Amino acid sequence: MDTLRTVLSIVASIAGALLTVVLAEAFAEMSGQRRTGIGAVAGGLTEALLSFRFWAVAAILFLLFFGASRLSSKPLRILLFWTPAVSISALIVCLTVLYVYASIYAKHLAGM
Repeated sequence: MDTLRTVLSIVASIAGALLTVVLAEAFAEMSGQRRTGIGAVAGGLTEALLSFRFWAVAAILFLLFFGASRLSSKPLRILLFWTPAVSISALIVCLTVLYVYASIYAKHLAGM
């Protein structure tokens, strides 16, 4: 069970940092330029993964999730660890599946 909590803390912290840093940079870039949509965030993912801010946010989120997973109070552990960690992980899985489906659908439309 400790391994599951540690892995879930790692995945949720990286996914949470990815969502917060990339979305914040995307909105800042879209407000400052005339490009919108995917044109505004084309290089944002790679840039975010290599930035110090991304890894600092991921480390802070990991410490928060890991600490919350070790709480002795079961209701607090459910509220502060299981609910956000599973929600963030499920959101990332859903977005990945949506992206894969859209890319397969786009290739299918291009072939028609």
